[in-house]
Amino acid sequence: MKGKYIFGACTIILMIVFFSLYIDEISNLFYKTFQLSGKYVRYNKKGQIHGEAIAYVNGKMYVKENFANGVKQGWSYEYYENKMLKRKTQFANGKAHGQEFLFDEKGRILESRNYLMNKPYGNWFKYDTLGNLTSYALVDISQNIIFSSKVDKLGELKDMHGFVVSSNFYSFDADKNIINLIKDTSSLKKGIKDLFITVVNVPNDKLLLNVNINGYKYVFDNIKSNTVKIPNIFKAPGDYHIFLKSKLVNKRNQIVNGIDIDEKIVIN
Repeated sequence: MKGKYIFGACTIILMIVFFSLYIDEISNLFYKTFQLSGKYVRYNKKGQIHGEAIAYVNGKMYVKENFANGVKQGWSYEYYENKMLKRKTQFANGKAHGQEFLFDEKGRILESRNYLMNKPYGNWFKYDTLGNLTSYALVDISQNIIFSSKVDKLGELKDMHGFVVSSNFYSFDADKNIINLIKDTSSLKKGIKDLFITVVNVPNDKLLLNVNINGYKYVFDNIKSNTVKIPNIFKAPGDYHIFLKSKLVNKRNQIVNGIDIDEKIVIN
């Protein structure tokens, strides 16, 4: 009799392990088989959504998201009715933060975008049906397009408009809020210390950047993103005179654009 109880207990444990490992597959099969609409989610002990959350429409997966303790994190996926990926977006702390890609119903990329704390920021690309880049735009922290250009079949920028560097310099306070150093009142008490500069970053062209801050010089000739960070610049209250020179150079080493910026930032 004792052996039967042990066997029964082991069977139950194995079933629990099996269902915990394959619950997503079982849930997917359930929704698909009965063509149901609804949302499958998991919860932690505090009742917060934790892990994958999947939404179905008529048995087809429509959205798949990831949560950590009730907060959306990582990649979020949206699908077409034909099951092809429509959109995928990066999230951090519940906000769109990082890259986003849009696709057509055949799986071809249409656009790629960037977000900073739920706001459009940085590189925005558009592509043709062959996957070739056709246009480029740069968005700064004011959420305005400060530079735009068409891209020809050789990958070169054409019909350029705007500025390759934004004069809206910014930083983050201790609570990770974005502070526009040109428009907002800035204070060391808020934890501001680093300088961030929004710059053009395109596949076939290279941006050369020289920055002078109160006599200290910084040279950037290998920029790999649309943000340049100069750390620990703001160490004391006062005026910070920023003079910036930039050149955009194409693959033939020709200067195709550039801008000089002269700004003063007051830190309290």
